[in-house]
Amino acid sequence: MTHNHSEDIRDSYRAGGQAAERELETVLGSLTSILIQIEPDLTIRRWNPASEQALERSAEQVLGARLDDCGVSWKESDLRALLAELARGHSSRGHELHFTNNAGELRCLGLTLSFMEAEFPDERGILMLARDVTEIQRADEVERRLVTAVEQVGDTIVITDLNGSILYVNPAFERVTGYTRAEALGASPRMLNSGRHDKAFYRELWGTLKRGEVWSGHFTNKKKDGTLYEEDVTISPVRNEDGEVTNYVAVKKDVTERLALEVQLRSAQKLESIGQLAAGIAHEINTPTQFISDNTRFLSDSFSKLGELLKLCAELEAIGGVPGDPPRC
Repeated sequence: MTHNHSEDIRDSYRAGGQAAERELETVLGSLTSILIQIEPDLTIRRWNPASEQALERSAEQVLGARLDDCGVSWKESDLRALLAELARGHSSRGHELHFTNNAGELRCLGLTLSFMEAEFPDERGILMLARDVTEIQRADEVERRLVTAVEQVGDTIVITDLNGSILYVNPAFERVTGYTRAEALGASPRMLNSGRHDKAFYRELWGTLKRGEVWSGHFTNKKKDGTLYEEDVTISPVRNEDGEVTNYVAVKKDVTERLALEVQLRSAQKLESIGQLAAGIAHEINTPTQFISDNTRFLSDSFSKLGELLKLCAELEAIGGVPGDPPRC
């Protein structure tokens, strides 16, 4: 029998590596990240406890099976992309692999691939280190939607640090004030100060915020071009998970046009009230005047007829009276 020297080297290598292998298994077993080792033909060689928990398959169920036939419901398009990446044979990161768990929920793994070189070809393999990033992606999606909404909302939104330095403004701020975002970031909201509010006003505002309370009020502010404008403002403390105030967020509504319309409306209402008063006074004056006028006309008509009668009597008297009248003494 021909003695194979390479087999002796391999046996020695394997024997010497048993202790290291046990230590490695202990380390891998304590990992909270998913770790899957596969052979070049995609046969699963290692499946740590974190993989069992996340992918809901025990090591006994998957060891010896191919990655694409291990009972995990991988997303087909993701799996094809992964297999193509594995075929290129170089380490990489930033891949995603989606799967459906036993509850029918779609989950996502973030992957890092490492190609392991070994002394002997059949010892080589591919190490897949992964973590479930489903909740992170969901949180990112919520954040993206929130940012999109804030960017598109019509009201001005300003976020500052605890000292009042501006950290964020939305496009509405640029449209209303005339200042660009670049000009606002790092500046103080005092850049909008119109001089219409005294120190007591700002002391009350900051006192409310320092107590961790919401402040609501009205500002007369000044745009970049010097134009004054009116804002209804609500400033709220922003707290972290420990309940500590970390920022302030101001939501401000430009009410300049509304207030101008209200002034016009009040003026119109005043004019209407004056008109109604004048009409009432005219009515009160007109009523007795009309009474006097009507009675004067009645008396005039009556005396006119009486005058005609007296005139007729005078004419009769002038001609000797009415026949049949008694003789005068």
